[in-house]
Amino acid sequence: MQAGSFYLFHQNIKPMWEDKANEGGGRFNIKMKKGYVNKIWEDLIVGFIGEMCEEKDLLNGLVLQIKHDQDVI
Repeated sequence: MQAGSFYLFHQNIKPMWEDKANEGGGRFNIKMKKGYVNKIWEDLIVGFIGEMCEEKDLLNGLVLQIKHDQDVI
């Protein structure tokens, strides 16, 4: 797979720090070797869309970065 990024954010929130909704926020990164990200990414998407996370009001979105040597969620 080629390098690239996938973004999943709540409606009307842009995946950029300049968006007011992201002001004062932070991020949590998970770096992993190639081939391990598929199930974790799928579970995160289902939990995010289904609002299954206890801290759902604190999450604005998810980002998956595909790189040549590793994947980052």
